[in-house]
Amino acid sequence: MTAQQLRTTLFVVASAGVPSLATADTFGSGANEFTMDFTAIASGATPDTTGYGTVAEEFRMGRNEVSERMIAAYNALSGGPSITLDTRGPDKPATNLSWNEAARFVNWLNTSTGKSAAYKFTTGGANDNIALWTAGDAGYDPANPFRNSDAFYFLPSEDEWYRAAYYDPDAALYYDYPTGSDT
Repeated sequence: MTAQQLRTTLFVVASAGVPSLATADTFGSGANEFTMDFTAIASGATPDTTGYGTVAEEFRMGRNEVSERMIAAYNALSGGPSITLDTRGPDKPATNLSWNEAARFVNWLNTSTGKSAAYKFTTGGANDNIALWTAGDAGYDPANPFRNSDAFYFLPSEDEWYRAAYYDPDAALYYDYPTGSDT
């Protein structure tokens, strides 16, 4: 996913492990409570002809874009830097977020539910740069020092996004379009 695509659409990936392959997770509290719907995506070692789509483990992908209401809940509850919020409507997709803002939102999904942050930041500004996890950090994975392996929610990698959008496990093939067809 390119930076521009991320600025227009924010999806969240959840590990398929603990607690379960539940189809929805709830975040926040009171007036700032919201639910995110997920769908299970099968793992697979076979990429399509573009070379994308290889994913080692089953995962869950958010069924819908993150809404402005979800970002507003983060802004109200996180105690961290506010994230850019458009005003197109609470149920409209959140847009014009930087990658770092999206990563901070995902970190809050993790930490607000008692899990480890997915991304490491060394400073507190909304658009400060990400840092790599290192060998001394819990959850460090030398194969992917950008993501903490102990976290549960992540921004999708290009392979995860591609597999979720184009792969049909029932037909065991990749479609040309994310509509489930080649036309």
